[in-house]
Order: sequence, then C-alpha cells, then structure tokens
Amino acid sequence: MANVIDRLIEALNSIDGLSFYRDARMENEPEVNYGVVRLNGESEGQWADGNLIDQAFELSVNVFVKDEREDWLYAVQAALAAFDLSYRLPARNYREDIDAVEWEWMVTIYGPLETEDEDGAANG
Repeated sequence: MANVIDRLIEALNSIDGLSFYRDARMENEPEVNYGVVRLNGESEGQWADGNLIDQAFELSVNVFVKDEREDWLYAVQAALAAFDLSYRLPARNYREDIDAVEWEWMVTIYGPLETEDEDGAANG
C-alpha cells in the first residue's frame, strides 16, 4: 500500500531549493526555503444506502521562501499537475514573523489516501 500524501511529498521534494515536510517542520530554520503538506480533512463524501462509498480529501500545500520570484508558483503547480490533482492558489502573503513569502495551495484528492499502485496517479 502506498500513501498518496507521502508520494506527493516525494514529488514536491524534487523541486530544487525546497524541502517539504508532512504536517509541520520539526526544526526552526527560517533562513531555509521549505514547504509543508497538511491533510485538512474530507471536502466531500458520497453515500449510498447509508454507506460511505467515495471521499474527496482537502490538503494544504504551503511554501515559505526568502524571495518573491514566481518560479516557486510554477514549480509547485507542475508537481501537482503531474499527480493529476485539482488545486487552487487562494493566498500569497509576506510573513513578517519569519521574513518569508508564503504561497498556499488548496489541493483535492479524489479517492482513497492509501492505494495499491505505487506508480499510479493520486486520483487513479
């Protein structure tokens, strides 16, 4: 079994200059560019005869970088697109507390979080 979120983090970690973590960072290195992927919960569910038959999950993908280049936007979105995920970019803010620009994507995963196929797409 493969976890879709773990596979997404692996793909995002291939972006040069960023290190991604699940849920939160464990160390405090505000001078380093990094990203965090969090499972927010279910965004929708389909029920039939009182049974849950399908779910969609919402993730947050946040990137914290020390420059204002849009390259980060395109690199992250290319990784999300490679997974055939639905996403939107609702926020880009300057975070004074860590002197970094924060990009935030809301991502939807349709189907189970655990898959049998490690090579398949997240929505497969």
